[in-house]
Amino acid sequence: MRTAAFTFNNERVVTGSKDATARVWHVRTGQPATDPLKHDGPVTSVQFSPDGRWVLSASQDGRARLWDAQTGQPSAHVFRHDAGVNIAQFSPTGRWVATASDDHSGRVWDVQTGQPVTPPLLHQQKVFFVQFTPDGQRLVSASHDGTARLWDAPQFTLLIPDWLPDLAEAVIGHRLNEEGSLEVVPVRKLLELKRRFESDPSAHAYNRWARWFFADRSTRTISPESPVTVTAYVESKAQ
Repeated sequence: MRTAAFTFNNERVVTGSKDATARVWHVRTGQPATDPLKHDGPVTSVQFSPDGRWVLSASQDGRARLWDAQTGQPSAHVFRHDAGVNIAQFSPTGRWVATASDDHSGRVWDVQTGQPVTPPLLHQQKVFFVQFTPDGQRLVSASHDGTARLWDAPQFTLLIPDWLPDLAEAVIGHRLNEEGSLEVVPVRKLLELKRRFESDPSAHAYNRWARWFFADRSTRTISPESPVTVTAYVESKAQ
């Protein structure tokens, strides 16, 4: 065994091994939770995403990969280097993945598209380590060339859809009218807005949050990105 990491709720552990596999385990029983997550070389690092949805593994086969933490199925996205990958790390929000490789570079990747979002973070020799700052604004890389370097992390912005301010008013139940007075927003406004954002193909992230807000409370997850329901999370904490 070479590396290991817990989920956010300590219910599962993921391990990485020289046998070219990562494994997800139930903490309480010690039994595997998924089939082996297979690489073509020794696994050098493993990590759960901040929301617990994904497992991120890095390998000497020159790849870092995402796997569904519940099923063990691989994502279509593969983060490729020209030599072994020594570590892969999520940003604090889970939006980006940073990798460090024997090809003398670090890279930052978009989790949703699998594409690099920065030029290579170059050193003179192998890069052994990379990590985001707690606020996600910068990252540090460390190399066998005797240097550690700081880099600016990519920034992500979205155009605000025209229905979002209306949705905020409808959720609160009040709006400020042109005379500067508060007036009640009728409940039916929420249903009208629901139809608007469901038919809006743009602003995917805002759309995802809106869908999460309107989800049935008995099955709502703890965040738009998480597969863990609120009920399951509360029960896990009560045990």
